[in-house]
Amino acid sequence: MKMASFPPSGSVPATLTTIPIELLYQIITQLREYRYNEILPLRLVCRELNHRVTEYIGTGSYFFRQLCGEFMRADLHRMLAIAHFPVARRFVKDLLITMTKGNKGRKLLANERSPGWGRNALGHLASPEKVYEIRTLKAIMGMLQNCDGVRLTYNVEKKGQREGSIQQTVEGILVVCAAAEVNIRGAELCDHHIALSTFTIDQSPPFKPWDKTLPLLNAACAVIPALQLTISPANKETDWVEAFVLKCVNLEQLSVNYKACSYYSPGLHHRFYDDIAATTKPLPKVQALMIETNGFTLDQLTAYVGRFKESIRELNLAWVKLDGEDGWPRFFEWTRENLPLLEKFEFKALYHGAGSRDGVFCYDSVLDDKELIVEVSPGRKWEMFVRLDGGTLEVEHSNALPYRDSWVVMEEIADGTFDWDNIPHENGPAYNVSYEGSRASAREALRLLALAAVPQVLARGCSARPNRIKV
Repeated sequence: MKMASFPPSGSVPATLTTIPIELLYQIITQLREYRYNEILPLRLVCRELNHRVTEYIGTGSYFFRQLCGEFMRADLHRMLAIAHFPVARRFVKDLLITMTKGNKGRKLLANERSPGWGRNALGHLASPEKVYEIRTLKAIMGMLQNCDGVRLTYNVEKKGQREGSIQQTVEGILVVCAAAEVNIRGAELCDHHIALSTFTIDQSPPFKPWDKTLPLLNAACAVIPALQLTISPANKETDWVEAFVLKCVNLEQLSVNYKACSYYSPGLHHRFYDDIAATTKPLPKVQALMIETNGFTLDQLTAYVGRFKESIRELNLAWVKLDGEDGWPRFFEWTRENLPLLEKFEFKALYHGAGSRDGVFCYDSVLDDKELIVEVSPGRKWEMFVRLDGGTLEVEHSNALPYRDSWVVMEEIADGTFDWDNIPHENGPAYNVSYEGSRASAREALRLLALAAVPQVLARGCSARPNRIKV
């Protein structure tokens, strides 16, 4: 007689609720994380799986911080169904919606023959309450209470005969923003290999009402507080972009980045800066002005920045070329004398040479002043802080980290054992500086930089954080 086989005493069958949590996470990652309908149903199996999957969503998966989709009925309906889940309302931080489909940039906006999409003489939707897409978008935003912002993106490729248009992409988004009656927190307009517009919106109070008695573009520009522009040499819409900036009467942040075919060509100068400097029309009271990757003479740069001198509180410059070895020290002195409200600035990889590694201005000698209080950031020896009365000047060294050790660094960061002090390195030239504090100390910081600034030819390319508007 054969004896029946039984599992050893005390053993537990391996199921999704009993396997180690790390193994369960590995199984979940095999699912397509951007498809919520493949993961969220796991929570409905039992309480234990609900607890485990919810924990994974909250701590182990970046994709559950974002809810992405296209501006079409099927996708909006899917996102609305997901927004009903408590776990989505708890964890989703970003709602990303594209107004075009696929690489060919096919528009998803309905035409005027669709119910509710007809426009009045000012460009606004005549009956937005009849548009399913608008109603659904507002419902999704209302449910995701922990969402930090909603980004609407419209991009059109620029290939062959299909020339994209910034004006087209902007108006395609603005008609939706106006109909949904949302706050616009910031806008990013890009024109090099694609025409792209991204608007960050929300429904949080206080709501800035739209003036529907104005044309659509004028009504929208009046409620835009932050604008980021990426322009190219071949931009055929420079006049329209300049007019757009002038319409933004309540603009507080303005960042302009000059790129050629998606990369930077050292020393190029775009006429946008000269046109804005020369216009006789009133300019918005910009408080944070940012410039990236452009070449100037001292007169060109001071003429552009000077148009905002009565309102600037923050000035950020990155990868900017200024003619002449004494150009940047003279500009620091000009800034010290002409920007009375300045409280914050960042100067990163400023140079005067033919290339972005030639004649880069470094400020190491400011740390040699025995009368200044210099502190080193704990665990980040490349960051030096000069304590001034009412503010702090940060001098950031570039790092000569051996290439063979870069993988060690990444592995140690991943497992939480990273310790900079144990990695062999030496501080390189200090070409990135920043300041924040009182206006009086800002002038003192600029004086120190004007004295310390010395151009150097670097052995390797500069590394600096790009300018970004805060939305």
